[in-house]
Amino acid sequence: MASGDGFKLFNAAAYSGSFASFNLPSLSAGLGWNTTTLNTSGVLSVVVTAKPVIGNISISPGGLSLSGSGGVASANFYLLASTNLATPLTNWTLLSTNQFDTSGNFNFTNSINLNSPQSFYLLQVP
Repeated sequence: MASGDGFKLFNAAAYSGSFASFNLPSLSAGLGWNTTTLNTSGVLSVVVTAKPVIGNISISPGGLSLSGSGGVASANFYLLASTNLATPLTNWTLLSTNQFDTSGNFNFTNSINLNSPQSFYLLQVP
């Protein structure tokens, strides 16, 4: 299973009430069950609970290199960039869509734009 997977368990004309408890199977490291929509739409879904971080930043002739850890093994991530930290997230530039390795790590190198005095980066998981 992966983040974003959803399972319609039941359908009803109207939903009310709640569940007293859940007995759900364990998921891979960094994933969890989202039960908040069961009593409103009958859907059980999988969400990311891991908090990946950018751990190392270095500059070389090849560009700016970022690496980090803490992601869900083989799950997708997005690397976004902006030259203005106050820019709304929807307007940040998508630099890369990639996958964490089997240990939840990632590496990325971006060429340096000499015309830009500053750049900000954000690691986003779906």
